[in-house]
Amino acid sequence: MNNGPIALIVNPASAGGATGKRWPALKHLLDNSGLRYEPMFTERRGHAAELARQAAEQGYRMIAAVGGDGTFHQVVNGLAQTEAMGHVVFGAIPSGTGNDFARNLRIPRDPQQACKRLFEPKIRRIDVGAVEHDVAGEKRRTLFLSAAGAGLDAAVVVTRARYPTMLRGRAVYAFCLFRNIFGYRNSEVSLVLDGKELWSKRVKMIVVSNGQYFGGGMKIAPKADYADGRLDVVTVGDIGNLAFLLALPSVYTGSHLGHPKVEACRAGEVEIRSREELPLQADGEILGHTPCTIRTLPGALAVLT
Repeated sequence: MNNGPIALIVNPASAGGATGKRWPALKHLLDNSGLRYEPMFTERRGHAAELARQAAEQGYRMIAAVGGDGTFHQVVNGLAQTEAMGHVVFGAIPSGTGNDFARNLRIPRDPQQACKRLFEPKIRRIDVGAVEHDVAGEKRRTLFLSAAGAGLDAAVVVTRARYPTMLRGRAVYAFCLFRNIFGYRNSEVSLVLDGKELWSKRVKMIVVSNGQYFGGGMKIAPKADYADGRLDVVTVGDIGNLAFLLALPSVYTGSHLGHPKVEACRAGEVEIRSREELPLQADGEILGHTPCTIRTLPGALAVLT
């Protein structure tokens, strides 16, 4: 691996500004290690993607990010805009609200402990998901690390963007869920896996998962594997809102898969069609709405683990 300097993208606004407060201690740790690194600070939404693209084009072969899942999502999509993505190693230093990517790869969720992985890097290649969707009639392709979803989970993401909160992790999801759940209507959806229609029925949500966790610690896909070249598709069917709330705690342990309204399967390509437009999210970032096609990109990203 290239032993050159590391581009370190820091999002000081993540975790409600807590990352900015943590930075001096992280800088002290990095400076005392003798590690060669170049800090780059985000200044606005989407800036992490720009910085990642610029760093890759400037020849950095290790790009790390300090922030949350949204920051990591932006960095990977910034790398995807370059020809260097297959050659760059990505390091995630979790300092966000949900930190699902860190959970999925068993990265320490303490930023200082996670930083220490930069000193003696161990690298593995993981699969990445790709969502093909329309935005204002324009075809787009967005990568994701943990999960993409359509339906209620994406509606929760839309609410979270509209009503910023200082709550973190599970509290964020619970707050936004209760703002949506009692007015939410299940929708008719067709699910196509690897080119074959599996079914068409009313559902509450569909989550296409690359890792086990999403939504700030929900173990949505307990058997998901970052190196199997497949995506785990978890569907919550036509369940009532009260029954959904009563079953919700089971998703934190992964036992929801035993519920009669929950279905799980695997595929390399997933197409979601719906009679009415459903909100669409990836890694907690709003993409737009259905229809969409979601594919796995096997071994597309080298990461520090």
